[in-house]
Amino acid sequence: MRNIFRHGLENLAILRPRRSPAPWLLICAPNLLGLNAVDSPADIITLSEDKAVILELNVMRHQPQPNWPQLMKVIAMNDYIVGKMLLKTLVRQNVGFTFVDEYDAVDKSKKNEKSCGGFLCSGSACDKSLKITSALALYSLSHVLVVWNQSRPPWLNALIKPLKIMMQPVVEVLLEAAKTGASIYQAMSLAIGCFAELYVTASTPVLRAAFALNDNIPAHCRPIGGNVLLQILCAALYSGLLDVSAKRAGRNGARGTPSSKDTSCELSPFNPYERSTAATALAEAICSIDEDNKHTAQIDSFLLLVKDSLGREDQTSRDNELQNMTCVIETYTDELLFTNTGRRSLKSIYEYLVRASDWVLNNLRCDEKNRQTDLMHLPEISPIIKPLTHLMFHIEDTCFDQFMVNYEATNWSKVLTMPLSITLERVRSQVLLRPELKNVGDLSHQDKEVVQSIKRICSFVRSARFK
Repeated sequence: MRNIFRHGLENLAILRPRRSPAPWLLICAPNLLGLNAVDSPADIITLSEDKAVILELNVMRHQPQPNWPQLMKVIAMNDYIVGKMLLKTLVRQNVGFTFVDEYDAVDKSKKNEKSCGGFLCSGSACDKSLKITSALALYSLSHVLVVWNQSRPPWLNALIKPLKIMMQPVVEVLLEAAKTGASIYQAMSLAIGCFAELYVTASTPVLRAAFALNDNIPAHCRPIGGNVLLQILCAALYSGLLDVSAKRAGRNGARGTPSSKDTSCELSPFNPYERSTAATALAEAICSIDEDNKHTAQIDSFLLLVKDSLGREDQTSRDNELQNMTCVIETYTDELLFTNTGRRSLKSIYEYLVRASDWVLNNLRCDEKNRQTDLMHLPEISPIIKPLTHLMFHIEDTCFDQFMVNYEATNWSKVLTMPLSITLERVRSQVLLRPELKNVGDLSHQDKEVVQSIKRICSFVRSARFK
């Protein structure tokens, strides 16, 4: 009433266009945003970035089915705060765990794959016995130096896998160079040159992750060329050459081609025209690249080139805006869902994040100094497993109708300061329907004057202002 009398009926905040969905959420369930009823903002758009992450994570984990684009959004929000939080604790806790990435095997049989029985589940992206435990899902840094080892920690496989497509033309170039009699030094120099030409086709997050790891690896870790980026590029190239060697194993690589006696190159005594043996020799040479510091200048130039390119991207604010657009997030998600590895990765991340969601939410509600650095006990089962009917009629564990039990305790004054897109005609009709305005005879003299003023304001085409 005070706002109506002071500013007029047309200037009420509730008449302004609503800028966000569900403003009642800020009043009835501020805990979903990490807020209390006192410091809640007027609309969701004005939420701080950390509170927006809390809201999105709460919405995601209480949905009956996984929403993959929303999962990607939660991970990327507020400069990847959730992704960094999980990555830090995973890297610290599971040192020493490695596994062979069997999903890249060319001749892998799918006969033994089993579906979980879900609707339209083909079994290719699902594992009925999938268990996300601290011993299986966490990362390790113990084998970062081993280029030849195909049994890698999960985080390293995640970095190398997107680079394998980029390595296909590099493998072909090196094999052709071997045919022409290139030396080991020339072949390795050519490989670094290919990296410098093709790094623009690599995934930018992989490049950023490599530089971030390089700045935080322990002192005893000495990657190839002194940089983690070159380490993972060489590991990806090694795997690519190994695939060629495996495909050609047991075959006669080139009938009628010159024998090893007819060829003279540093890569002899094998026949460079046989792809299998040439690929194996080149792969072994990668393990000792820059061993004698012959390629140091070329490596430093390549790393500086990549770092400058990433720095220019950081200065372009438009790129950051595009990354946060819903259509861009959905496009990235679709690209992942079109691959078997992407589907399994999204499922694993979703399962782990939901189970660790309480720990993540507690950290997001605290400042950085008070956050728990490690997730000590990961639940074996999801804490959000509830029937669909429960999810439909509850907000967390509270029934919808329970929000209206403490009707008088609700902060209605806060509601009246929110833009609700309510029309002026509706406000007038709702005010005039109040019983206090109809039974005027039961009111005191002062209340009668107030009632008459309210009726006069709601009856005019344009209300008056009382000063």
